[in-house]
Amino acid sequence: MGCQPELIAGNTLSIGLRPCPYPDLAKEQPDTVCRLHLGLMRGLLDDADPWKVTALEPYVTPELCVVRIAAMEPVS
Repeated sequence: MGCQPELIAGNTLSIGLRPCPYPDLAKEQPDTVCRLHLGLMRGLLDDADPWKVTALEPYVTPELCVVRIAAMEPVS
């Protein structure tokens, strides 16, 4: 989609995305664009147990959005 993902070091699994493929639209309507991207990422990992996308933090910096990923709890 045009983003260049990069792993962000830290205590949690986080991926930085830049540049936004739709920067003008995302700044005007972040709920729409960011929800679409969040849904796409969740769909991609839907079958990738044990991982799930927990959050998308838009514009952590003017050029960077951050995706948070966590391990799913095993179902008993």
